Amino acid sequence: MSCEKPLIMVVEDEANLLKAIVKKLEIKGFEAISFSDGESALAYLESGKSLPCFIWLDHYLPGMNGDEVLEQIKKNSDWKDITVFVVTNTSTKEYYEPLLEEGAIDFFVKAEVSLEDIIELIQKRIHKK
Repeated sequence: MSCEKPLIMVVEDEANLLKAIVKKLEIKGFEAISFSDGESALAYLESGKSLPCFIWLDHYLPGMNGDEVLEQIKKNSDWKDITVFVVTNTSTKEYYEPLLEEGAIDFFVKAEVSLEDIIELIQKRIHKK
């Protein structure tokens, strides 16, 4: 998977936040694709189109939640190496530890971290790849 012009998949059900994330990513030079639910994101991955380098995954999604989406991503041999980080409103250790064990690279509480900070993290991870 090439990350020369990084493709970021954003899975976020809050429409205004989704638009803001995509706009900010594009301003920073990323290519972004967006989905408001997990089923649509997985359908995109299954389509065989370009795989993202990173997935911004909200936990609280309609239908399939972020845990279930992450599980599907990590058990698929074609997708398991995609870097996934979870962004949510819940900060309890009981909640986020299983996500990290499942394969999320990091976990962010929306109220505790800025969009700029998350994008900076993405940029640092890209330079490591």
